[in-house]
Amino acid sequence: MYEKQILLSLVNSTVQDTSIKEDIGYEAIMGIIDRSIERDSNWEDVTNLEVIGLDEISLKKGHRDFVAIITGRMETETVILGVLPDRKKATVKAFLSGIPQRVRQTIHSVCTDMYEGFVHAAKEVFGKRVKIVMDRFHVAKRYRSGLDSLRKSEGCGSYTATPQTLVFQPPIAPCLVISLFLQKAAAMVVEPWASLRI
Repeated sequence: MYEKQILLSLVNSTVQDTSIKEDIGYEAIMGIIDRSIERDSNWEDVTNLEVIGLDEISLKKGHRDFVAIITGRMETETVILGVLPDRKKATVKAFLSGIPQRVRQTIHSVCTDMYEGFVHAAKEVFGKRVKIVMDRFHVAKRYRSGLDSLRKSEGCGSYTATPQTLVFQPPIAPCLVISLFLQKAAAMVVEPWASLRI
């Protein structure tokens, strides 16, 4: 049970961060991951999943060494369905294809970041019947990046304008609008249902 808790704490985190947060050694976490990889999933107790989560863990900061954690939502509990040795599309697709048909029929959503291997594997296994839901953090990061590039190309400086300091003069007006949008977009990661009002 403790090892499952550690694996769940790795979702949307790193081995190093989980080591600090859970006060457990890095090598101990790596041992938990190693023991969990490619363990056969027990589908007998799974009757209804509804939502599956696909996430990767970087084993070493700054390196491209990943394992994939597949989670599922059973009623009110998030459970580990599998830990895969890598995040390659073929590996993830093989795992998803191994889910029994009776369980696959209960899945209506797959939550993932924007990693194409996860998205394509889910689409190929589940087809159009299942919605692919992108992690809001990664979506917000992507559109903030584009706006930040626009801000820099317009020579707008940092985005610190507030509604109280708005002065709509033609050369500076686009910079202020971009700045306000970026501020609101940054807040949406904390408050995902906040509306954008400029």
